[in-house]
Amino acid sequence: MTHLLVQTISSEEPFIALITLQYGGTSAGFNCTPQEVENLMKAFKGDPSALQAGGVKLSGAKFTYLRSDPDSLFAKKGGEEGACIVRTTKTIIIGIYNAQTPAGTANKVVGALGDYLKGQGY
Repeated sequence: MTHLLVQTISSEEPFIALITLQYGGTSAGFNCTPQEVENLMKAFKGDPSALQAGGVKLSGAKFTYLRSDPDSLFAKKGGEEGACIVRTTKTIIIGIYNAQTPAGTANKVVGALGDYLKGQGY
């Protein structure tokens, strides 16, 4: 897997998105293990049992699984932190947000990036 880290940080909306491509490699500072990626893919394919039982783990951080469908997955960590994950044909986009960014905003940004990449054949 090659990871391209897209990071937007401001005092008002800290936000990190990770784009995971099909080829080998990793992003500095955000290293999803093969097992973490495999569990995400299983959830996208309709079997979220590993995430329901053990939580969503992203680069070692644990989130509580909320829900998923074939193209997106949502998780929470603590009170106002969470993750929105979108799958495209060739990528997995992981957006992690904190109390500075409302969940709806993070979901909208990651969803829009997913829609754009799908439109570009990714």
